[in-house]
This record gives sequence, structure tokens and C-alpha cells, in this order.
Amino acid sequence: MDRLWSDPKDRLLVVLALIALVIFLGWYSFSVAIALLRIPLTGDPTLYFIASVWISGTSGTALLLLLGVGIQTHRPGP
Repeated sequence: MDRLWSDPKDRLLVVLALIALVIFLGWYSFSVAIALLRIPLTGDPTLYFIASVWISGTSGTALLLLLGVGIQTHRPGP
């Protein structure tokens, strides 16, 4: 496994992708739990809705960008 990520840039990409994935899956699980268990949101739910849109959009975008950078890094030359 050390051969796959011997470059520090590769290790950084993997760590950032894993962090984005954990945030995305964690928020998605939290949202599904609130919906399925019908947990009432106390106070103003506006912040929850804003966070739902923002976290879902940015985490997905971050994963796609990190995947693209990883593919370009390991793409064979002409």
C-alpha cells in the first residue's frame, strides 16, 4: 500500500478525500435519521436547511475535484 501513495501529494489527496467523504456521509446519515425518526428541530430550522444544502453541495464538489486531480496526476504521458 505504501507503493500506491509514496508521493506526499498523493497522501494529501487521499486524506482530503476521506475527510470530505466522512463529512458528506455523516451529514447524510444525520439527515436521514432526523427524517426517519421524525425528530423535531427545536428553534428555527433555517440553519439546518442552509447547512443541508451547503454541506451536500460542497462535499460532493470537493470529492469530484480531488478525484479529478488524482486522475490527472496518475495519467500516463503521451
